Amino acid sequence: MLREAKILEQMRRRIEDMQQRLTAEEARVAELRRHGQPTDDVSRLLHEIKQTLRLMQAHRTAGLRPPRQ
Repeated sequence: MLREAKILEQMRRRIEDMQQRLTAEEARVAELRRHGQPTDDVSRLLHEIKQTLRLMQAHRTAGLRPPRQ
């Protein structure tokens, strides 16, 4: 039980860190757009990162559910 709690806490911290980094990168992309810079490649990459984050969140949520009997 303690091991699972430790793993879930690590996942929570990683998800939180990833969300913060994603927010910062989105702000940088917005700044690039305001200055007329191309952002297609980075926008695609950010989309993939968002999908990965959603998967991580779903995986963590699944870990929080009690096992089926």
